Amino acid sequence: MPELTELFVQRITKLPTLPHIAQEILNRISDDMTSVVKIEELVEKDPAITAKVLSTANSPLFRSSTRITSIGGAIFRIGFNNVSSIALGIALLSVFESKKQQDLPLDSSRIFKHSIAVGMLAKSLSKKVKLDNYDEIFSCGILHDLGLTVLNTHFPDLYQGVIEEIRTGVPLLEAEKQVLGVTHAEVGTWLAENWNLPESIIECIADHHTLTSSGSREVALIHITDYIISKSFFSVIDKSPVYPLLPEALLRLDLSEDDLAEMERDIDPGMFSEGVLSLY
Repeated sequence: MPELTELFVQRITKLPTLPHIAQEILNRISDDMTSVVKIEELVEKDPAITAKVLSTANSPLFRSSTRITSIGGAIFRIGFNNVSSIALGIALLSVFESKKQQDLPLDSSRIFKHSIAVGMLAKSLSKKVKLDNYDEIFSCGILHDLGLTVLNTHFPDLYQGVIEEIRTGVPLLEAEKQVLGVTHAEVGTWLAENWNLPESIIECIADHHTLTSSGSREVALIHITDYIISKSFFSVIDKSPVYPLLPEALLRLDLSEDDLAEMERDIDPGMFSEGVLSLY
């Protein structure tokens, strides 16, 4: 980690921690010997995670006419990885929701919805690019802009300067470097490492704009979906930041520009309606 990044993040007066229950769920799910009963016991300790697990299990996403009322049944229906994604999403909201929105340069709920949309699209496209770990990819999408949330809530005055630069046409990472000396990807990586998040998620946070840290195909997919969502559907700010699409991302996934154009044409905009995003 660059020294400047570490010094910058140390200025956060109270570094946010991943809520205990969410961390326990992640730890349990990473254990191959974990049972549904063990995860059920943890989920039931957090009302917000409980509610979201049940609502997701009974949503149209799982196309079942049988209503689930038990946590165990809901976990069985949606799977451990979806429970993990929900826990991460709820944790992200709970860590940063205490800040007064009117004092922030960016709408926190917009950042979160953008991240959900990236996760949903990446999960939807994962089969087309022959990636079968689609639930893990969804989690990567939810958390890829973790650093943006940190900067928005902990350094609002400084980040307002970044937003002003972006609105003049300066690319996002360049604006962050000019104003802050660090990027949201660097800050998010530092926090993700302190939260002991899975390595695949840390890679997506660190590399989703630059594709320089690894040859991960999952990172390439998050890069592409972040580009598509920001350009066409759900940018984190009113003026879309400049997200260049790197050719390396297409190469890693064996895609041509024509393939990408076809994928974009096939996207159902209804995926990103307020009603669908609220399921998460």
